[in-house]
Amino acid sequence: MGRVTHGSPVCLKTGVYEAGIKPCACLTQRQRLGPHDQTRAVRSTGKLRFSGPRIILCHSEDRFGMSTPPNPEDVNDAAKLIMHRLIARALARDPSLVDRARASLAGMASRFPERSFIQDWDELLRIPTRELRLLLASRSPKMKRLRLSSPFVIAEGVDFTGKAVRQRIRRAAKRVAGRAARTASTQSQHAQ
Repeated sequence: MGRVTHGSPVCLKTGVYEAGIKPCACLTQRQRLGPHDQTRAVRSTGKLRFSGPRIILCHSEDRFGMSTPPNPEDVNDAAKLIMHRLIARALARDPSLVDRARASLAGMASRFPERSFIQDWDELLRIPTRELRLLLASRSPKMKRLRLSSPFVIAEGVDFTGKAVRQRIRRAAKRVAGRAARTASTQSQHAQ
């Protein structure tokens, strides 16, 4: 029968049981196999009905633990967002953090004088702290790009070097990126 992966069609005649999977554990609700294949499997109130010879393995990590890992770039972006949300909280307690970020930006400007992010961060560090805090936690494409070169991360008084802190941020970022990927996958399945 070959290797069974999640999302691949499995023939009931050759046996889902050969793959070590129980049919009731691998059905999704009303999922079409393909544009020309009208075979569906429906789970309804504990009973299974098959209107064809195939089923699709479940895509839900929450229920059966059978999901692909999130994209590493999405995990990194989520980690940077989490870090900047923590920085925004720190700014509420200590507005002088902006001055320290300006000092670290000056160091970055001496190394990368022609880069556009230097000018962008310089403009951001001049706005009021309240607005800056909102922008740091924003999901806009511009802020997503700027978080890659943030002067706050290397500013004095900001410390993400502890192993336990980095691990917690990484785990939280994986959860956020995984949740976003599942939501996008569900929305694309419903659109079909």
